[in-house]
Amino acid sequence: MTSKERVLKSIRHEEPDRVPLNIWLYNEEVAEPVAARHGSVDAFFDKFGIDMYTVFAPLPNVLKPEECTDGKRLLRPEELDSVVFNDPADDGLYDEVRQAVQKYGVEQQRAVFCQIGAVFETASNLLGIEGHLLGLGMYRDAFGGFYRRLAEWFTIQAEKVCPLGIDVLHLSDDWGQNNRLLFSPKDWWELVYPNDKMIVEVGKRAGLPVSMHSDGDIGAVLDGVVEMGLDILHPVQESAGMDQVKVKREFGDRLTIYGGLDITYKLPFAPEEELVAHVKDRMEKLRPGGGFIFCTAHTVQPEVALERVEIAYRAALEYGRY
Repeated sequence: MTSKERVLKSIRHEEPDRVPLNIWLYNEEVAEPVAARHGSVDAFFDKFGIDMYTVFAPLPNVLKPEECTDGKRLLRPEELDSVVFNDPADDGLYDEVRQAVQKYGVEQQRAVFCQIGAVFETASNLLGIEGHLLGLGMYRDAFGGFYRRLAEWFTIQAEKVCPLGIDVLHLSDDWGQNNRLLFSPKDWWELVYPNDKMIVEVGKRAGLPVSMHSDGDIGAVLDGVVEMGLDILHPVQESAGMDQVKVKREFGDRLTIYGGLDITYKLPFAPEEELVAHVKDRMEKLRPGGGFIFCTAHTVQPEVALERVEIAYRAALEYGRY
């Protein structure tokens, strides 16, 4: 069974030969030592059974106001109506996606996830999280319009990347903090849900599974995540208050849990036997029936010893077998 087949079978809620594995090595301070130790990141992928590759499509580029285009300052809420973005239909924006599909999807037969943005996280990036949340309270109507413009931008981007041979359309839209959403469920349903759903529907029309990354405890809107049409959710963050076993029990026939490896304590600090037990426990409780992709809850941090990453992934290979 190829890695691509393994991932897609699990997403269909079927049991492959073993749980598919991924790891977030997006920090260069981690990726470089991995490559130095193993010869390349790809060699590490081969040795530890990593079944996926994520390629990142570019986020919107602010053309106006000009002083915001080079990071000199963040947007201000009162400027939202006048923001000008670059054209998401520009074919040149997606050369890296094409290259990743050829290298990882065709040549290596790994599942290719293409990450694009979504409305809330992108607005936070552009305004800063404090400015975003404050502005949302003061300029709610303006943010509704701004979210729609972002959704339209990402809808076009999704229409560009879906035909390029990717296996999963993956959105990133952080809504949560420890034990709660960053904002009210009412605002999520009225402002975020319809706009993110526009983007999700592009992937569904293309016949692709659609995945979402959202940190924190988003349990208050988990029914909406399923209703939105999402097939995969990362990371279902237990360290923030979510219960992966409960999510598996209640939504496991419709939602693939993507995550499982805690990076706040278990991976960096727990005694080795506790780390291995953590991996084994996640496999035993989340593996049955498919619908589980084992992965770090977020990017591995530079302070984590590579030996500990290797311990965790050896355990994942050992205990992930069906």
